Amino acid sequence: VQEGKEAEAEVAQSEPARPFRRSHAATFPCRHSCPDRIVLARWRRPPLTSPAMADWNPALYTRYEDERTRPARDLLARVALQSAGLAVDLGCGPGNSTELLVERFPSAAVIGTDNSPSMIESARERLPEAKFPRARFELSDIASWTPKTPPDLIYANAALQWVPDHETLLPRLLQSLAPGGVLAIQMPDNRDEPTHRL
Repeated sequence: VQEGKEAEAEVAQSEPARPFRRSHAATFPCRHSCPDRIVLARWRRPPLTSPAMADWNPALYTRYEDERTRPARDLLARVALQSAGLAVDLGCGPGNSTELLVERFPSAAVIGTDNSPSMIESARERLPEAKFPRARFELSDIASWTPKTPPDLIYANAALQWVPDHETLLPRLLQSLAPGGVLAIQMPDNRDEPTHRL
C-alpha cells in the first residue's frame, strides 16, 4: 500500500510545475484592537502530494522545497511582530518553515509540531538541538493541540487545510495566544485540483 501511495505522490509531483499565485491575502485586527493580530494568506498551487497518504515522505516533500517554502516566507514577511518569546510552527513538516522562524526570531523559543513521525525526525535532523538549542519538535495533532505556554506567534503554513472544523479551531488558536500575539495562517486554495475531487 505504501508503494502505491508513494507512486501516486510521484505522479502528482512529476506534473509540470505551475507558478504560485496569491489568491487571497488579508490581515484582520483582533476584537481588542491589536494591530495585525491575524494574518491569512491563501495560495493557488499545484497538488504535490496525495491527501490520502498515511504518513508524509520528507524526501518527496523536500524535492520541491523552494516552491513549498516560498509561501511560508511570504506569510512570515506579513507578520508585524518585532520580537517573540515563543513561536509555534503548526504542521512544521521537515522543518523548512521552522527554520524561517528561528532566523526571524533568534532569541525566541521555537516549537515545531507535526502529526507525522517521519517529518518530525527530518525536522530534528535539519535543526539539531546541539546547534539550535532554542528549537524543539513535538509530535502532535493540530485538531487537539494546546500550548503549555501562550505563544507570541502561532504560525501555520499549508497545514490547516488538512484540519476540519475551522469554526472551532481558529477561535481556539486565537484564545491560545499571549496578549498581543499573532496567528499567521496560509492555506493552499487547491480544492478544485484533481487530488481533492476523489
